Amino acid sequence: MKHTTIIESLKETVGKESLFSTRDLIAFLKKQYPELQESTLGWKINQLKKEELIFQVGRGFYSFTQKPEFEPVLSLRSKRLYNKVKKLVPELEICIWELGMLNQILEEETDRYLVFIAAKKEALELLFSEMLGFSKKVFLNPDKTTIERYVLPAEEAILLVPLVTETPLMEINDTLLPSLEALLVDTYIKNDLLLKPIGCSTEQIFQEAFKKYKVNQSKLLRYAARRDKREELNTFIQTIKKT
Repeated sequence: MKHTTIIESLKETVGKESLFSTRDLIAFLKKQYPELQESTLGWKINQLKKEELIFQVGRGFYSFTQKPEFEPVLSLRSKRLYNKVKKLVPELEICIWELGMLNQILEEETDRYLVFIAAKKEALELLFSEMLGFSKKVFLNPDKTTIERYVLPAEEAILLVPLVTETPLMEINDTLLPSLEALLVDTYIKNDLLLKPIGCSTEQIFQEAFKKYKVNQSKLLRYAARRDKREELNTFIQTIKKT
């Protein structure tokens, strides 16, 4: 059987836009080649990869297309904010992301300016005190009440949040940003409390991210485990893949 025919059958099984695991792939190939041993199936997978019929996405996951890496675009004012904060605490590792990055995934625009600055938890109090003189409102790891009363009504806000250890990060133009995987996990966690009330659809963000960009699902789930959300988020991802 031609490999192209095999791939068309696989697409019907897992969905054209879907990521699929090594386990799913081996189970499918066993049905197509029942006479082959599992070690030989590994060779068959390598053949499919060499012919660029499937592409590895992280450890243990595959896709039918080679998608581009997501390169988050930080607005000029956020870049200036990052530089300003770094001057205040040059030795402190900080990561920044903004609502505009989600709109970048969705290819939408918004007038709301919401930016997150993450740093190690024990340094947040110091960072907050240094930023009190900023023109925009700064909130220190706000709770549900603070978000509902003060953050959601504001058109512009800066949120200081803890930087979780082993957060997947990337550096662009001397600025530390979350990787797409970290951005998606944080989006999921902040959905009900912060993003859904301002009209962001987490389902749509995930669907568009997986459709347009290379998502390392193993990296995403490792970070989700650091946030105690691995199983919950994995279930969510499997659900949106079916829609």
